[in-house]
Parts: sequence; C-alpha cells; structure tokens
Amino acid sequence: MRWPNGYAEHARCWDTGVDVEDPAHPRELRDFRKTKPKDALIERFGDTGATYFDMLSAGRRSLRRELLRLTYLAELFTTSQTRSAMDTVLRSGHVGVEYVEYVLRHKRRLEPAFTPLRLGNPTLDGIVLREPDLSVYDPPALTRDPGGTDHEDDHEA
Repeated sequence: MRWPNGYAEHARCWDTGVDVEDPAHPRELRDFRKTKPKDALIERFGDTGATYFDMLSAGRRSLRRELLRLTYLAELFTTSQTRSAMDTVLRSGHVGVEYVEYVLRHKRRLEPAFTPLRLGNPTLDGIVLREPDLSVYDPPALTRDPGGTDHEDDHEA
C-alpha cells in the first residue's frame, strides 16, 4: 500500500536475505528515471522550473542531480518555498541547487546544528567546558618589523 506521504507499507518478513518490495515500486522508479528533467521541473515548479531548466541546460551541471536535489528541497521546505527561492536565484543571474538551498536556509535563518560528540562513557560525556574568553584577541597584535632591530638606541645613532 502506498501512503500519501510517499512511504510504503509491506508485510513483515522474518526471513533473512530476502528483498521485500512492491512490484510497482521498481516500475515507478524506472518511469521516474525516464522522465525528462525539464518535464519534471515544469510539473513541480511550473514556469519557474522551465526558466530554471533553460539556464541549467546552458551550463555544464548535471540535470539529474539538480532535479533530485531540488525535489529533496521541495519535500523539506515545500514546493512553493523552493519555487520562491528558485525565483530569487534566477533574478541574481545564478543557477544551482546550492544557491537555492542557501536562500531557503537564509530566509528561515537556519544554521547547521552540530550534534555533540558522545563517547559512550558517562564520565567523559558529562564533561562541560566553559566558553573560552576570546576578548584577549580583540586588541591589535603588537608586531615588529622582521628586518628591523630590537633596540630603539640603534635608530638614533
């Protein structure tokens, strides 16, 4: 059974080394792979997709890769938000899914969140370090001319 969210439901299989798949899934995948990237972009993103494709095809980027990543972004951020980001990128004169992703993340003010390293030892995992005081780097560094001398007396002579 195919659910609206794109997930599939299969009967539970207790055997090992057995592939469990709906016979329709490989057919759907083959059909998707045969779809022309331009048609897929137009179907999902409308006129923006057509314009985006035209700019993409003028360059050397992988159309399949761009389509796959744009589809992924549309699933993460919604199709309308991704289309809006594509419009923004197109107005800038650039094209590329990394630009679209940047615009999407910038509009939401998203920054990568790094998960803390876990070592599996509660004592080590419980160590919390205080934030370092970086104000020591605020004053300009005092440097000397590497070709000069260390003594001021030498300059007066």
